[in-house]
Amino acid sequence: NMVNAEIFISVHANSYEGTAAKGIETLYNPLYLENFRLAQAVQSELVQSLNAVNRGVRPRTDLHVLNNVKMPAVLVEVGFLSHPEEEEMLMDPEYQKMIAEGLLNGVLIFFQNYR
Repeated sequence: NMVNAEIFISVHANSYEGTAAKGIETLYNPLYLENFRLAQAVQSELVQSLNAVNRGVRPRTDLHVLNNVKMPAVLVEVGFLSHPEEEEMLMDPEYQKMIAEGLLNGVLIFFQNYR
């Protein structure tokens, strides 16, 4: 907010009890349509570029990081640390680069289509 950013993306690695959960999900505050559009663009590009399980975009109204920004905002869960294969991939610099490229492509699509 202080630097008047055009978008906000918070990147996280997920975790769950047990080791079965895996994949990418993107959370957004449904108050504004642009949040949903950003979430869709980022989710689609990440799933495609990583060939990952698509856990979808999910509305959330209880996350401080998404509720207190004045620009389109999403929280991206790029995989599960509790899943042994995904944990290994998340620690791989090449996979991290692929995540960054997927995020970039999602941002570019958002700006091309909605800004």
